[in-house]
Parts: sequence; structure tokens; C-alpha cells
Amino acid sequence: PVRTITEDGAPRGRKHIALWNPPLIQRDDGTTSRRGPLSVAVRLLPELVRRGMRTICFARTRNSVELILRYIRERARGARDRQQVADQIDAYRGGYLPSERRRIESKLFGGDLGAVVTTNALEVGIDVGGLDGCIVVGWPGSVCSFMQQSGRAGRSHGESLVFLIAGQDPIDQWFIRHPDTLFGSSPENAVIETDNPYIVARHLICAAYELPLSGADADLM
Repeated sequence: PVRTITEDGAPRGRKHIALWNPPLIQRDDGTTSRRGPLSVAVRLLPELVRRGMRTICFARTRNSVELILRYIRERARGARDRQQVADQIDAYRGGYLPSERRRIESKLFGGDLGAVVTTNALEVGIDVGGLDGCIVVGWPGSVCSFMQQSGRAGRSHGESLVFLIAGQDPIDQWFIRHPDTLFGSSPENAVIETDNPYIVARHLICAAYELPLSGADADLM
């Protein structure tokens, strides 16, 4: 007999989600464009840290992660209060040495960091827990990714605050103008080709790490 579990019983507090559409600005050549989401994040993230909110900030690319962190540190130069906040913010992405990633993870889990700027490297697989805020810089590509990223904050009984900062892309603007399609739709189906030898080999390695293989598992190889 199979019993279907359809409701999430994990503890969570109230979550506030703000959809932020940066303003249109006038260029010197007479054209108008929307302010970039990175520039909004550069100002918003230190403010959340200053207010004591431990925050995770997701950017789409490794380059964006480094730019956000660099601009935050540049804006902090010469201002002691800003420098103290900037020192509590670090970056996390693929490409770092394993020792660097473990060091940042340890500081984040231990509460020594006020915020971390990351790619989707921290979207799944690592229980960061205990975060108060989340900033998603630009549409992450799917409803599933947005739910995963926004779910990184407020994983206990405390309240949490999530910002989705829209870019100029049409899909970003669609969700800003039609929030019901974001909160009212189910995440996309996860599709995987189980006969793909490259996928199977990778999953086999992960499974063996979790539970060492034995002779009884020979038919899986």
C-alpha cells in the first residue's frame, strides 16, 4: 500500500516576497532604459546586512557575482560604517578551490558572514539554514529555481524577506506585471533521461558516496 504525502510539513515562518522593477532612466543620448538589477542589488544587499538580516543574494553568472561584490566594496571605501558592512559580505561560486568553498560555507553556517553573493551553486544540495533574507537578481530561468532560491531564507519559524529584482528581459517584465503566473503556477516538471550513460554514471558515483556499493548492486553497473 502506498500513502501519498502531498503537503509540506517542514517548519517555516511567514515569507514576504517583493517584486522590484527598477525605474526607467534617461540616457544622455535621449533614450530610456531600465536601471540594471545588479546596481539595485549593490545598494540593497548592504542595507539588509546593516539591519541585521543575514541574506543570500543569487546572481545569474559568475561574472555578476564578482561584480556585485566588487561594487559593494568600492562603494564602502572611505566610509567606516560601510566598510564594516562590506567586510561581512563574501562571494561563493563554482570555480573556487574546494578549500575556499568550505571556508565560506563554514563562515556562513557559523553566522560569521552577514551575506553571501552566489550563483545557483547554493540553490540546492547545501542546507544553509537560518537566513533572514534572499535577493534574486534577475529571473533565474524557471519557477522551480525561483522557489528553490527564495526557499533558502526563512527555513525555520522566523519571518523572511525575498526580493526578485527584474531585468529588462521580456520574461522578467512578464512576471513583474503578472505575479499571479509566478505564485499560482506549479514548478516545471523535472525531466531526466535515465538511459543516458553520462547521467547514470554521475548519479552512480553520488549514490556510492552516500551508500557504498556491494556485490548485490552489480546489476546497476
